[in-house]
Amino acid sequence: MKANGDALTGTVHASAWPGDAAISDGKIDGNRVAFTMTGHLPFSTSSGGQVQHAGYPKLCFKGVRSGDEMKIELLWTEAGRTCEEGNLLPIAAKKVAD
Repeated sequence: MKANGDALTGTVHASAWPGDAAISDGKIDGNRVAFTMTGHLPFSTSSGGQVQHAGYPKLCFKGVRSGDEMKIELLWTEAGRTCEEGNLLPIAAKKVAD
């Protein structure tokens, strides 16, 4: 991640799925951060061998930085939906490199 004024840019490394993606809507306000990423690998749900739903994951992050650590709320939803429609997953992050 890189900060430029109140803008936040960079890449989210999100394991093998949903994959790495560029930060969008990245913002910094003091020690608060918010950013979004949309995965490039789709998901699907099925029942009885038939696909019920498919789409691309959208991950919305917002949190507070403190030194090299960040407490983050992750809202998992899908592309085309708002972050507020997501499922809440609290996480913690730590700076690993400059």
